[in-house]
Formats: sequence, structure tokens, C-alpha cells
Amino acid sequence: KMLYTEPFFATGNGFLVRAADSMTGFADLKGKQLAVNRGTISDTWATANAEKYGFEVQRYDTFPDSVQAVITKRAFTALNEIPTTVFAASQNKAIKVGFKDFNGRNFGYAFRLEDAAYRNTVEGAIECMKKDGTLVKMYEKWYGSKPDAASSINNIYPGYGAPDFKNYDATPHELSCK
Repeated sequence: KMLYTEPFFATGNGFLVRAADSMTGFADLKGKQLAVNRGTISDTWATANAEKYGFEVQRYDTFPDSVQAVITKRAFTALNEIPTTVFAASQNKAIKVGFKDFNGRNFGYAFRLEDAAYRNTVEGAIECMKKDGTLVKMYEKWYGSKPDAASSINNIYPGYGAPDFKNYDATPHELSCK
């Protein structure tokens, strides 16, 4: 129902904990409370994995509320995208990223089906920003670390759109970076 640009950013699950606590993996969730934003991809992951890893899900309306649940010890961890948790931890010394589960979940921009030309123009800009390192520099500035080597931030895809998505156009094109 939509056109997408090629992926320009990949992430996974980031788990925030109190600065004095530690988390080395999913086993550390057993018997604990995990805070998420209601209705997000983090909520979906938590719901699907609560029984498997033995934790209870707490749902909040905003990310700051889920972070506050960790700080006040109502929850052991708050789950969100890795970059969001890294940024939150950089802004508050009471918390840190306890564990990162990079799974390569990709992000791209969505466009209406009739906007292929506009999608292609935006994708061209994304590809140029990948080629000259701008996206990596922005990531490092805002998240304080290098992106995962497997991230789509380091890969220019052939054609237009997201490979393996409906309406992907595999027609090769030349970059026209200025």
C-alpha cells in the first residue's frame, strides 16, 4: 500500500536499566518487570517474549514514563529502539543501556504509491549521504557510538525502494551526488 525508500538505518532492542544494575542478556529478565510504550514494536516484542523469558510487561503511554518506571524501581528495564535508549542514557546519569539486541530491523521513508519519482529523489539523497559518510557521522554524533557494521546505514542497495518489499524497483541507477 506504500512505497518505501531503501533502508537507511538499522536497529534492534535496547534495554535501559538503572546505572547501578546490570543486564547481560535475556536470562536477566526472568522474574522482572519490563516497561514499554503501549502499542509500539517494543510492546509487540515484549508481549511475544514475556512467557519465553519469564518477565512481566508494564505498558506506559510515553517513553519518559517507562524510563521513570526504571528510575523509581517499578520496572527493572525499559525497552525501546537501541538509538533511543542510547540517547536517553546519555541525557540521564541515573540510567544506562544494559543490553543491546541488534537484530537489523530497518527503517526507511514511506511514500504514496503515486509518488515514485519523489521517493526516488529522496532515496538518491539517502544514497549520497551513505556514500559520503554523512549518515554515519550523524549517527555517531547523536548516539555516541559507531553503528553496527551490519547496519543498512553502510549499504547502498541496487534499484529503488526496499529490496523484498512490494513495489521495489530493481532498475539500476547512477548516483548523482553534488
